[in-house]
Amino acid sequence: MTVGVCLSPWISSRNKICFILGLFDGNDSGALDREQYLSLWKAWFLGMGKAFGVKPPHADDFKNAVRATYARLSIKASARLRKLAATDVTHKNAIIEAIKKKQSGQSISDSTSGATRPEQVVPISTLQEVMMADPSGAEPAFLMQNFAMLRFCSDRWASLGQGFVEDFETLTYKTPVRIPKEPERVHSEDLPDRAEVVVVRDCCQEMGGSSIPEIERAMGTSTMIKMTDTKFQGKLMTALLEMDTAIRLQGGYLKVLQAMYPRALPRHFKLFEQWCNEYDKLSQQESRTSDARGALLGYRRNSRKPIIPASELERIKREYQSLKGADLGAVPFDVIARYFDTSAREIVTKHDLDFDNHVSLREFCRMMCPANYRLPEMDGVGRELFGKILELADQEEQKQLEHRRTLFQRTDSEEDILEVTTFSAMCEPVPADLLLQWHAVFDDLDRDADEKIRLSDLVISGCLSEPVSKYVVQYLGPDLQDAFTRDAFIQALLRAYHLRKPVSMQGETPHARTIGKNLQASFAFA
Repeated sequence: MTVGVCLSPWISSRNKICFILGLFDGNDSGALDREQYLSLWKAWFLGMGKAFGVKPPHADDFKNAVRATYARLSIKASARLRKLAATDVTHKNAIIEAIKKKQSGQSISDSTSGATRPEQVVPISTLQEVMMADPSGAEPAFLMQNFAMLRFCSDRWASLGQGFVEDFETLTYKTPVRIPKEPERVHSEDLPDRAEVVVVRDCCQEMGGSSIPEIERAMGTSTMIKMTDTKFQGKLMTALLEMDTAIRLQGGYLKVLQAMYPRALPRHFKLFEQWCNEYDKLSQQESRTSDARGALLGYRRNSRKPIIPASELERIKREYQSLKGADLGAVPFDVIARYFDTSAREIVTKHDLDFDNHVSLREFCRMMCPANYRLPEMDGVGRELFGKILELADQEEQKQLEHRRTLFQRTDSEEDILEVTTFSAMCEPVPADLLLQWHAVFDDLDRDADEKIRLSDLVISGCLSEPVSKYVVQYLGPDLQDAFTRDAFIQALLRAYHLRKPVSMQGETPHARTIGKNLQASFAFA
């Protein structure tokens, strides 16, 4: 704004100076202190440097020049007060009163405006007088004006014969740098699409020579080749045959694209690199989508299994009680190893869920449960909630994969790449009893009450199988180490059920620990 006003040919110099000084007089005191004066010249020099394409002065030199100028201006302002006091008795008495207040520790007040100012200030009227005067004068208070003239108008400075700044780069700029013209519009037919850029990149990476069979083989290795037409393939073949191998190896696929599309601008090549990065992320998205679908299918397979009969479960429990140490609630692994006639290391690796080198009743039941059954804890409200989260993860990852794939597919309809978004504010608020139920499930799994559910907590609960538990933790807590937070759990359920928090709960996570414990008995967690 400062430089824009200064460079305007339609505003008078006096109005420019009045506006700029008022702009930096933030407290409307009618004066500028040292910091305000420094801010004024810093803004002016940085802005002029941008307009003229000139680097600003060094920070230390700039501060020293401003400090020296401000001291000279303070002396000049004092001289004006002395001159004013000698010609007007009223102003003399006002100045004497101000000095007395300053000596007594009070603030100085301008007798004409009544505005309170800091002790070390220069009135705007003094600054206006200095800035409107002839900069060719020898008054040291003109240091900043001279400094600016040397920086941006050295021809005029040389004609004035000033030379107090030595070893300074003298550049002549009398008008602002012209705004560069917009580059010529490049039509879409003169540029490649995403799939074609990827094919060129893949082909250049796979090529071992410049023969036609080698080029055809390299093009065939790209999965995007099916998205291109024969016209493009012929154009790529011609460019690779005509280009020197050394130039291609040095410039890479961008050099090939430059030869194929000579009207492409530098900004287009940056876009081409971004497209290749997006395509590389496509394979990562395919892997995430596969993991989400695998976790959901594993959840559904276990859900279709019937719950183990009560008689069979009781038999397993009696078998556990017959082992040495079962009366203490934990059987050593060596006892279990002798019972199954296997090594203790293998049992520890597969079944030591809480890493205590003992087998609890729950762990023993999971070891002995037949593969065509599931235990009672793999049922209930908690498991249903995680099932909704797994369905949500599968839908979100699949949707993201389809969106990324669409970017690299040829389409004549803009509707194919449109994405419909449902804002949370459009959803119904979650019922209070349902929200309490969610918190109660979280509290039951959060064994150490640290507002985080770890992978070990989820596996030990028996709610989900170990592979599915690993995916749920990874999905809900990608930034944590084998854990997810309460807020991530609630937010995922809100998206899964297409609900939102009530307005009274926005911005904070309600804690339902006390109420949840009262409801805990209604949930099927052993």
